[in-house]
Amino acid sequence: MDTTLIVPGLHGSGPDHWQTWLEQQVPDCIRVMQTDWSDPDLPKWSAKLRRELSRAPGRVTVVAHSFGCLAAVQAAFDYR
Repeated sequence: MDTTLIVPGLHGSGPDHWQTWLEQQVPDCIRVMQTDWSDPDLPKWSAKLRRELSRAPGRVTVVAHSFGCLAAVQAAFDYR
């Protein structure tokens, strides 16, 4: 099983955003949720992504947008 992790940016990429559409199209897709979508805290956001990476089965594809891109790069650096 492969997993796609959706990593939104500020404000969580609402219902009309391309990431929300993609999440509905791709099987086994997981949205990485943040505690506060309005507070771009890089250590916290990347920690949430690292947790999801460690849980995800199979090959993982990360699809990030906006501040989620920064969190993804930080998580990749930390995750190794």
